[in-house]
Amino acid sequence: MALFTYRAVDPKGEVFEGTMDEASAAAVTAILQERGLQVNEVRPLAIGSGLPFARKTLSWEDVHLLNEQLLIIVKSELPFVPALRSIAADLRRSRLKPVLEDLMRDMERGESLEESLKRHPDSFPATYVSMIRAGERSGNLAGVLSILSTQSARILDFRNSLRMALAYPTMVVVTAILLLWFLSTRVVTVFAEIFQDFGAGLPAPTQFVVDLSSIVSNLGPGAAVVIVAAAVSAWGATRLLRRSERGRYAMDRLLETVPILGRTFTLGALARFTRALGLLLASNVPIVESLDLAGAASGSAVLRRRVVRAATRVSAGESISDSLAESGYFPHLFCWSLATGESRGQVEQTLANLGRTYEQQLLMLQRGLGQILAPLLIIFVGLTVGFIVVSMYLPMFSLGDAISG
Repeated sequence: MALFTYRAVDPKGEVFEGTMDEASAAAVTAILQERGLQVNEVRPLAIGSGLPFARKTLSWEDVHLLNEQLLIIVKSELPFVPALRSIAADLRRSRLKPVLEDLMRDMERGESLEESLKRHPDSFPATYVSMIRAGERSGNLAGVLSILSTQSARILDFRNSLRMALAYPTMVVVTAILLLWFLSTRVVTVFAEIFQDFGAGLPAPTQFVVDLSSIVSNLGPGAAVVIVAAAVSAWGATRLLRRSERGRYAMDRLLETVPILGRTFTLGALARFTRALGLLLASNVPIVESLDLAGAASGSAVLRRRVVRAATRVSAGESISDSLAESGYFPHLFCWSLATGESRGQVEQTLANLGRTYEQQLLMLQRGLGQILAPLLIIFVGLTVGFIVVSMYLPMFSLGDAISG
């Protein structure tokens, strides 16, 4: 017997999550279906999973490499297990190779790619697995892998461009911090002692730097430990919260309210949902199931909850566009375009066009964010260095008055 986590939906659209101790994932699925639930996900719960910071995850470089290789395998119609074995033999990446070996063993036992990926929840997020599931069930795995490959390439390109844009400002910031430490501990303290000997006080900006230096010197090691501990605790709490439906919903809801980042998150979710829904419908997957799979593939718990409710209205006879419009999540242009596509019998093409539109908007927003951050950081560093220089020179200007006084 093994412990499995599951996610299912009842006919009213209410989401159920929990754990079940059974012999296999198939047994859990059968039990849930007997209860009248539609099973969305069943995966084994690994021992020690309560420590979210104790496991390694794949980097985006690893994920992109795997997407590219899987896309080649599917398009070339190569046998999965021998192809994965050849890929693993050439890999030198310590994190990706054991994952590929596990995938080979699972698929040799007859499991699908989706079921194999579910055994690695820390390497592949639920969004990734949902997209693969949508591709396998729709018979268009190549199309899904192509989308995933494009997304991972775009993420890598954005991260690399952001790193390059922030490399120079980061060096300036580090230099400014070292300069501040040196001046405040070696230079400003000398002026402070001189002014004290003459019974004069330091100028306000210089006094601020001196006080700040004193605080950093006295609390520096302890403050560093507290900051690191708080960061690790926040990261671990985030990982734990995202394991429950309510936790994911609360965090995604909060993320959507953050300026710029919230817009980026929403555009990404809309792009993934639209693309996945178009692929599923084009592959003749039932509408209700397509909505559920596409909602899971969006990566947003908020969007998914709205889509699950909309799916119940679709099953009652409403159109997709009206159901999604009533959810209150999707933009008016999205719903209007989808309604036009439904009236003309071009839903799949409309969704593909909308998906490209959201992807282009997301790419423009990401590039704009990278171009804005670097100048802002440089301006901040310039102001900081300027304040330091002024605070250092002010005592020199008033030192003569202090001596003569």
